[in-house]
Amino acid sequence: MLSEILKTIRKVNHLTQEQMGQRLHMSQSAYCKYENDKTPPSVGLLKNISEEFNIKMDELLSHIDNENVHFEIDKAIVDNANPRENHDFTPPKEKLEMLLENQKKLNSLIERILNKINL
Repeated sequence: MLSEILKTIRKVNHLTQEQMGQRLHMSQSAYCKYENDKTPPSVGLLKNISEEFNIKMDELLSHIDNENVHFEIDKAIVDNANPRENHDFTPPKEKLEMLLENQKKLNSLIERILNKINL
C-alpha cells in the first residue's frame, strides 16, 4: 500500500510528518491522511513524491489499490471530457498487467528500504 511506502520514505529520510507535508507542499494533517490510508492519492501527489524523492512513478503506482487507480483514471477522463459526449473507458489489459508487475517491483523496493533501516 502507498501508505506504507510514504511512512518508509519519511523514516528513511528522517522526516517528521510535518516536514514530509512541507516537502510535498501540503499541511501535516493533509499528509497524515495519505500516510494513514484515509485519502487515496491523486496523480499530482504521486508526481510530487516521484520528483521529490527520486522514485519512479511506476514504482509508486504499483503500491496503489487497483480500485483507487481506476477511480483516478476515470475521474481524469470525466474532468477532461466534453460533458455532452458519452465516454466508455476500460483500461487496457496490458495496463493492468503492468500495474501488477510494478506492484511486485515496489514490494521489492520496500523490502530493500526496510533492510537498510534495520542495519
